[in-house]
Amino acid sequence: MRIHSIANSPTFGYDKKLNEEVNRKLRKAEKQKKSPEARDTAKYLREMNEYCMRMEDSLRAAEKHHDENRVDLYDDLFTIPKSIIVDKINERFPALDYRRRELEGYKKEQKERHLENDEYHWLSGVVSNISKTIEYDEAVAAAQLDINEEILKTKKEIEQELNDYKNGAADEANGISRTKTKSEKDVKNLVEKFIPNEFSPTGFESIGGMDDIKSDVYRKLVYPIKNPEQAELDRIEYGKKFPRGIMLYGPSGCGKTYFMEAIALESGIPMYKFKISKIGSSLVNGSSRQIQDAYNYVKNQAKAGGTPVFLMMDEMESMTAKRDSTGKNSEDNKLVGTLLQILDDARGDNIIVLGATNNFDLVDNAIRSRIDQKFYLGLPDDKTRESVLTLNLNSYPKGKALAANKEELAKVVNLTRGFSNRDITVLIDKASDIAISDGRRDIQADDFIMPVQKNQNMKIKEDAFRDKSSRPSIGFSINYNG
Repeated sequence: MRIHSIANSPTFGYDKKLNEEVNRKLRKAEKQKKSPEARDTAKYLREMNEYCMRMEDSLRAAEKHHDENRVDLYDDLFTIPKSIIVDKINERFPALDYRRRELEGYKKEQKERHLENDEYHWLSGVVSNISKTIEYDEAVAAAQLDINEEILKTKKEIEQELNDYKNGAADEANGISRTKTKSEKDVKNLVEKFIPNEFSPTGFESIGGMDDIKSDVYRKLVYPIKNPEQAELDRIEYGKKFPRGIMLYGPSGCGKTYFMEAIALESGIPMYKFKISKIGSSLVNGSSRQIQDAYNYVKNQAKAGGTPVFLMMDEMESMTAKRDSTGKNSEDNKLVGTLLQILDDARGDNIIVLGATNNFDLVDNAIRSRIDQKFYLGLPDDKTRESVLTLNLNSYPKGKALAANKEELAKVVNLTRGFSNRDITVLIDKASDIAISDGRRDIQADDFIMPVQKNQNMKIKEDAFRDKSSRPSIGFSINYNG
C-alpha cells in the first residue's frame, strides 16, 4: 500500500450530508409498523452504513499519519463493504441517486490527489467497485434491450416462415409446383466470409509455439492445398484424400479460433463461417433447413471459385449436441442428421470443415467420427508462453527490451504457468499499467507479479476439457502387475 499525503488536500470522502439523510430515513423505517423483516433490514442497512462511515474516518486518519499497517488493515475492512452498502442504499432510495453522488465525490478526490493511475490505492478500489456495479446495471439493461429486439426480430421471421409455409401448402393443394430457395441476402445472414483485420493472424508464424500441431496440420491439410498436383499423385498412388475436416478442442482462450484463421491464411483459400446465433428456427425442421441453405451457399462459392474453401464451425457443441436415443429431442436429432450429411458431402463439394469446441465430450459421437483429424489445444507450455509473450511484447516499443532479455523473460514465463494465451495478453496489459504509472518506463518482469497474484482465478483446470476417452480411469495404474 502506498501512502499519499492528504495533509494539504481539501475535505473529501463520503458525502456527510447525504449519508446523514440516508441514516435518518433508515431510522424512520425502523420505527414504522411494518413487518419485522422490513424493520430489521432498515436497521442492518443503517448499522452497516454507519460502520462504513466510521471505518473510512479511521482509514483516512491512519493515512494522514502515514501508518501503513493500519491503512492496509482498514482498507481490507472498508473497501468491499462500502461498495455493497452503496448498491443496497441506491436500491432502497433510488430518488436520492445515492450511488452516482457518492461515486462523483470519490472520483473528484481521486483526480485532485492524482490517484487515477494508482490501482492499488484504497480510493481507486472504492471507485472501481462502485463503477463496476453501475457498468453491470447498464449491461443488464442493454442486454434486455437486445433481447427485446431479438424477440421482435424472431417474431417477424416466424411470421414470414409461416406465410411461406402457408403459401407453399396452398400451391401444393392447387396442384402448383413451386421450388423455393432463399435469396442470397437471406443466406448471408447465416454465413459470413472471413476477412482478415488488424487483429487477425498472418499465418502460422503469428502463432506462438504449438510446433507439433502446426507441423501436423501443414503436412495433412495446408501442403495438399498448396500443391494440388502432388496431392492428386498421392491420391492415385497411396489413396491419400483431402480431409473432410479437422476439429480443434480444448479450454477457452487457448487460440482455437485464431488457429483456424491462421490455417485459412496459411493455405490461401477462402473461409466461410456459420453464424451460430442466427441458425435457429422455432418451426419444425427450421434449423435443419437453415443449416442446409447456408451449406449450399458455401458450396456454390466453392464451385464458382474453382478452389477448395473452408467452412468454419465454431462452438460445435451448440449445433451438434449428442442425440437423445428416446427421440424426445427430435429437432436436435434432425439437425445433427443434416450436419452428418454435410460432412459426408463436403469432400465431394470441395469443402473442408474446420470445427472448434470447448466441450469435446458434448459433441455427437457420429459427428466426431466423421472428422478426420482432431487436435487438442491445451494451456500453453513454457515454449509456447515464451513465444506468446515475445510476440506481444515486441509489438510495443516499451516491451521490446523485456522480450529481448531471455533471463528476465524466463521469469515471466514461469510466473504465467497455468494461464491461457488470452489470459497472458490480459496480464501484459495489466503489467503495462504498472509501467505507465511508474514514470512511463519499459515493462519489466516484476510488473507481472502483482497482476498474476490478483488474477489466480483466471487459471483453468485443464483436465476438464480433454477427451474423456483419453483420460486415465480413476484408480487404474498401468504399472499394476496383479
